[in-house]
This record gives sequence, structure tokens and C-alpha cells, in this order.
Amino acid sequence: MTSIYNKVPMLFLLIVLILLTSCTKPPIGEIPVSTTQPPVDSQIDNTSTTGPEELVKEVFTCLPGIVPGKTSRAEITQLMGEPVSSDLAEDGSDILFYPSAVEEVPDTILIRQDIVEIASALNRDISVDLASIQEKFGEPEQITYSYFSQGTYTYLYPQKGFTLVAEPEGGQVYWSECFISMSLEDYLARLGSSLPFEDPYIR
Repeated sequence: MTSIYNKVPMLFLLIVLILLTSCTKPPIGEIPVSTTQPPVDSQIDNTSTTGPEELVKEVFTCLPGIVPGKTSRAEITQLMGEPVSSDLAEDGSDILFYPSAVEEVPDTILIRQDIVEIASALNRDISVDLASIQEKFGEPEQITYSYFSQGTYTYLYPQKGFTLVAEPEGGQVYWSECFISMSLEDYLARLGSSLPFEDPYIR
């Protein structure tokens, strides 16, 4: 049986293809406008000129998946298993200890009311250095000396929820502490109250 499409003149087919092509492609230099409306409860301000890459807030994590103020004790167990040991702080908070690359300096998580409040860890990622941190998060709010080892300094980013111990010359990051973000004044009065402001290795 002869197909019906064989009866259609070739010229007609060419005209149809040309018309379809001209309808689906916008003129050069003209951007097609979407008619799709955003949801009524959309959280994106359409009047903002901020690019998509600027809407993503950089978050520094000391331990993968552990976010102070959000991660629960049950989630810690799912991510890291049971701690090698634990202790009780003076205020009743639980302190969990996990093995690190150096046995004498374990990774530590402090839990208050079943939620992580502080997490500290030795840095295992060689790609995390001082230059990359400053590129992502800017200059620290303050720099102090450190008890960690001679020649290291503590770089404070309390409003971003973390501090680092690093060597300024080589840029190596040795240790980090993550916590619920706070002002510099609050940090120095609380978590950073024992930081040295003079070189502890010069006597």
C-alpha cells in the first residue's frame, strides 16, 4: 500500500519545515521571555541583581556533615559511629572523643541538649590551607598567638562560626574549631577567653 506521506508534494514539506523553524528560534540577539510565574511563596527576590553564585553561603565544616546548632546526637552516630570515649562537662554537656591522625589530639564534639554546639578537629585535608580559607571567607576578624605549636597563630572567624590554627608562612592549617556563630566580643569572652595575646614560646 502506498503511504499517505508519499502523496504530499516535497515543496509543501519544505515550506512546513521552514515555518516551524522560524517559529521555534528567536531572532538573533533577542532573548525569549518566560511566561512561567514564580510561586507565590517564593523566597527569591526578583528585584535583586545578585547572581546565583552569590546566593550560596559558604559554610566551613570542621568534621564532614557535622553542623553546630543543627546536627543531633543520633545523626553524629550515623555519620561517625560511637565515640572512643566521652566525658561530662561542668555544665552537664556531653563531650565525645573520636580518633584523629594524632592519638593525643582527638577530634572532639560537645553536645548540649542533644544538639552539637562545638566541633573541633585536626585538619586532614591538605587542600584546606590558609590561602583557600581567606579566598572563600575573607580576612579573619582577629589573629592571636596559639598554644598549638611554636610559630602557629589562631585565625578567628566567629561571625562565620569557626576558628583555625595555622602557620602563616607555609599556610598549613593544623586544627579547626566550629561553633554556633557569634560576635567577636562574645567569642573572646567565652570560647576564646584563654587565647594568648603574647607569644607563649618566648620567655
